Formats: sequence, C-alpha cells, structure tokens
Amino acid sequence: MLTLPGETQVYPAHDYKDAGSTTIGAEIASNRRLKPRTEAEFVELMDGLNLAAPTHLIEALRTNMTGGKTVQQLLGEAAESVPFISMKELNTRLGQHRNDLVILDVRERDAYSTAHIPGAMHLARGQLELKVDETFPDPGSRLSRYAP
Repeated sequence: MLTLPGETQVYPAHDYKDAGSTTIGAEIASNRRLKPRTEAEFVELMDGLNLAAPTHLIEALRTNMTGGKTVQQLLGEAAESVPFISMKELNTRLGQHRNDLVILDVRERDAYSTAHIPGAMHLARGQLELKVDETFPDPGSRLSRYAP
C-alpha cells in the first residue's frame, strides 16, 4: 500500500484518531509505525504503545473471519437455521435430566452472573465464533435457540 500515490484516500475499518479517513502520504509522513526498522524494533515499538483495542475491533475480526458477514447477518442466518425450543419444551427436557442437552448462555458475564438457567454454560456472544469449536468440538451437536 505504501507504493500508492500519496493522495490516495484510506478509510480505516476501525476508529482511527477520530478521523473518517486519511491519505497514504499523511500516514507515511506521520505514522511512526511505518518508518523503516527491523522486525525486533517494530515489535518493541508496538509493545511499548500500550494501546487499547479499537472500538468495534472484535466485530471487525468476526466479520473478517466469516468471509465478510456482519454480526447481524450471522444472527439472522442462525435464527433461520437453528430450531426454536419453547420454554415448555426446555422445562420438560431439563426435568428429564437428559445428557444430550447443553444450555449455552451467550449474554455478557455480568448478566450471566446475576441470574441464569441452572446448569447453563456461559460463552459470551462476543466470543462465540472464537471459542465455539473448543467448547463444542463435535460438529454434529444439535443446537437450539430460546428467545424469551
């Protein structure tokens, strides 16, 4: 990218200095991360910046990891393909103490800590795509959704 003309507009996909855009030329002139250096010097520079993660970074990573699908698209597809389970059916299955039922609570930790269905596993929605494979290694697991 650094070989593009200096006036080339760049629109970062995350919050960037509260600016909607910049240019290649402006970045080459002012961004010390782009100055020539060894890999070790670059790593040292980046480690020393102590930067907070940009707003919406997790959503951007998730979108990139799913081939460009946004969170809303993923939720919409999930709602269409994952069978619904009613509260009545959930209570029945819980009462049967079946070992084929896993309740996954995807709310944030504070909400889960406040109250949750007994026996529910916690995996926050923001971490779902990143950790679902290690949490449910069997790709044949049947998942259902519950909407209060």
